[in-house]
Amino acid sequence: MKKKNLINLWNYIKMIFHIRDIKHKLRDMDSQSQLIKNLKTNSQMMNKIWQALISEEKNRDAVIEAFKSLKCNSADTLLVQSYLKYLLKNFDELCRKNNIPYWFRGGSLLGVVRHGGFIPWDDDIDLGIMRNDMYRLQEILKDTDFQIVYHFNNNLPQNICRMPRFLNVKNGINIFIDLFPFDYTEECEKEALKTYWKKRRQLYDEIHPLVENHTIARYKGLMYEDNSKDLDILNKIFDKYTEKNQVATANVIYPFDWFDTTQNLYYKTSDIFPLKEMKFDDIDVYVPNEFILALNMCYDNFLDFPSQFVDHKDCHKLLTNKRHIKKFLLREKTRANSK
Repeated sequence: MKKKNLINLWNYIKMIFHIRDIKHKLRDMDSQSQLIKNLKTNSQMMNKIWQALISEEKNRDAVIEAFKSLKCNSADTLLVQSYLKYLLKNFDELCRKNNIPYWFRGGSLLGVVRHGGFIPWDDDIDLGIMRNDMYRLQEILKDTDFQIVYHFNNNLPQNICRMPRFLNVKNGINIFIDLFPFDYTEECEKEALKTYWKKRRQLYDEIHPLVENHTIARYKGLMYEDNSKDLDILNKIFDKYTEKNQVATANVIYPFDWFDTTQNLYYKTSDIFPLKEMKFDDIDVYVPNEFILALNMCYDNFLDFPSQFVDHKDCHKLLTNKRHIKKFLLREKTRANSK
């Protein structure tokens, strides 16, 4: 199938899905019942056509090009994405300079492979890194504008997570890259998962009493670095269950610091290393050795037609001062061009 025809079909499918999104507003109108029925039939038909297209290997490149033709339609999301690219360029340069491997994962990996950059409606970047390498990077970042800061989630103590985030701590912009510090393990998958969930239970058993007796506050939002007392307590608890100076083994496991039952937790080291390079817009970035396998572990079929085309709303709360972010990015662009 020619690329032009496929993109035309893609645009028609988008139109069908856009119409489908408004059917909920019409559902209670008897006069529109037949229209809703027709919309549902058309959506099912277009899904079948798309499934037929992606099932044939010869269409793979054209399907990817069709995905890449999707554009972000939200100014706020575009602003967040622009700032994240600034962070990514600096993170990548620091890692390459110091021989620190990292890789795209989750939805960010999907964006690289399927869209050649961001998923148009996405507003974050998720990167995997080995825990030892993250500690090494933290040391390198001392006395620079960039730091790896620990944030804790807003669901204490049930699903408490310690989330390492790479950000510029000097410019007052609270937009960051999420880091996932993977651990090496010599255990088989069954035993490694037992160890993972044991650590999660131990974290709960230690943190829950501290919340109940108000030693640690029950926050409704993220806890940032200014809550030093609580952060010190939580970091000490997490550090107790963290193995440092790990030796490379045949397997790696998802960081116990994070809590996510939707992710595959256990990987062979050879699934990730050696890393491969792909383009994220104009930036060369790293992806897992078996990146298709990694995507298939997270998604039934990563080339499935998206169920909806909507921008994240989470990014809006990060844009407390849009003018400041725009001015900062302009200065960075001018500085880069003058080199």
